[in-house]
Amino acid sequence: MSDGLKLKERAETDPVLQRVLEAYREKCHTLARGYWKSFLEISVTSGMPSAATYISRFEAEIAQQAAKIEAKTEFPGLGEQYLAYIEEERERLLQEYQRDPEALRRSLGAPPLIQEITSARQDGQRMSMGELAARTAVRATVWTLVRDAIRAILR
Repeated sequence: MSDGLKLKERAETDPVLQRVLEAYREKCHTLARGYWKSFLEISVTSGMPSAATYISRFEAEIAQQAAKIEAKTEFPGLGEQYLAYIEEERERLLQEYQRDPEALRRSLGAPPLIQEITSARQDGQRMSMGELAARTAVRATVWTLVRDAIRAILR
């Protein structure tokens, strides 16, 4: 990370490097948000094993991208700074998720964990015992899945 600090110090006096770093920071911000959105979608639709595979592929992809950046840039340490920006943004999004998962899902446009359950009866009639038992069983199953998904994500 010492190259990253040197890079930031150099950016204070080099407007070209400053613009490059700002562009990479914005790119990393967009990339990390897209990653989180996809991760949340995959965890809901395909389950945690698929989401874990997605994480590994994403990390390999950004490591490759950082190596390419480092190889083709005239600014040494830019690839390392790219990785630092990605990690910083991912950490910020993780903290936001831990504070309020549904707010992050809404801001990213990811699907909610629980779809709103619309009432089967809107004509004012009462439910039969069978309908009530079925709805209760579905609710219990959904909440169990939600709890397990959140625990798996936060591990």
